[in-house]
Amino acid sequence: MFDNVQRILSKDTRAVKKGRVIYPLSGVIVCGDCGGAMIRKQVLRKGNHYAYYVCSKHRSDKTACTNHTIAFTDCENAVLQALRCHTSVILDIEKAQAGTENMAYHQDNIRKLTARIELKHDEIKKYSDFRLSLYESYREIIQYNERKPFVLPQNLLWDLRQSVGTCSVRQ
Repeated sequence: MFDNVQRILSKDTRAVKKGRVIYPLSGVIVCGDCGGAMIRKQVLRKGNHYAYYVCSKHRSDKTACTNHTIAFTDCENAVLQALRCHTSVILDIEKAQAGTENMAYHQDNIRKLTARIELKHDEIKKYSDFRLSLYESYREIIQYNERKPFVLPQNLLWDLRQSVGTCSVRQ
């Protein structure tokens, strides 16, 4: 931060001769041909004031650089557009960072849910195995009973004889 402030303070931000006005782009705009500072000039044409930037080296020595100008409004609009672009990039980065924080939260939830799903799969397997063992036990009981002859228990047999003896046949 300190280095940035020192760099900004080192820029040539001279005020215009007639006043104490400092233009925001003073000392910032440089010539694309020679690297010299671009200075702001203002002219009056047909009652209107027009501001533009010219190369300071060309102004002082016509052989040092070519003659070219940039309209103040064009330059200001280009800078504003660049600032908007950089600002939107910064905002997009901030959104992306917020998204990564949310992503970490969601990844943690996904990990927890995945662990719960694994436990449920294990539980399903356990109950499936238990059900299969019950079927096996039931099958063994049925097979055992099929091998053994059918014998009525003694008390049931006695009850049947009693019931038959007391029944009368109808004609």
